Amino acid sequence: MSYSHLSIIERGQLETLHRLGWSCRRIGRELGRHPSTIARELSRGRKPGEAYTACTAQ
Repeated sequence: MSYSHLSIIERGQLETLHRLGWSCRRIGRELGRHPSTIARELSRGRKPGEAYTACTAQ
């Protein structure tokens, strides 16, 4: 199975859209990614007790 990582640009878009309150499903549609990819990225790319940031995730 092959997969690709999110680029820093996609992560920046994800950060912005998440801060605007968009759902994982809606963000996934916008970025052309599966909603579960977005959900995993949001949980993986943050420090405990902090919001998601593209720099931390990268």
